[in-house]
Amino acid sequence: MITLQRLSLAALTAAIVSPAAFAAEGEPLLLNSTHWTFLVLVLFLLLIWKLGAFKGIGNSLDSRANEIQRELDHAQELREEASALLSEAERKQQDASEQAEAIIRQAEKDAKSLMAQAEKDLQAMVARREAQVEARIARAEDEAIEAVKKIAADAATRAAGDIVRSDAEKNGATAFSKALGQVKSAL
Repeated sequence: MITLQRLSLAALTAAIVSPAAFAAEGEPLLLNSTHWTFLVLVLFLLLIWKLGAFKGIGNSLDSRANEIQRELDHAQELREEASALLSEAERKQQDASEQAEAIIRQAEKDAKSLMAQAEKDLQAMVARREAQVEARIARAEDEAIEAVKKIAADAATRAAGDIVRSDAEKNGATAFSKALGQVKSAL
């Protein structure tokens, strides 16, 4: 209450002194429009202050400041969350990159081992084929030798038969028996 009285006294003094400085010369103080305008302004401000408008404005400004602070805090939380998500995404990207590199290295190893195994298998297959071919050649040689022996035996038999016939005509049955015995022993 004392502050209200002091404020009122200060406003009244300002109302009396201030407009008087702007008053035109020779114009009475009570008829000066500047004086009355200032006085009405001071009374209006006192009335607004008494009704609590300044508190309302202050509270409104405080609530707006609190709302702005809440928004700033929320923005800071969102920024920290985004930063955490970014670091997690970067970590996941790094992990994925490392896994991809490991997969590539493993694939290269597997490809090399598959190539080595394929080369071994190819060499083994070539060796088997060579052995098969050599076996076929040996069989063919054996068959050819047998065929030549049969042909030679047939030719020898024919030649012996021819000889025996020619001898049989000359020597008869003894030469035939002797030649037949030789052919049998040769076979």
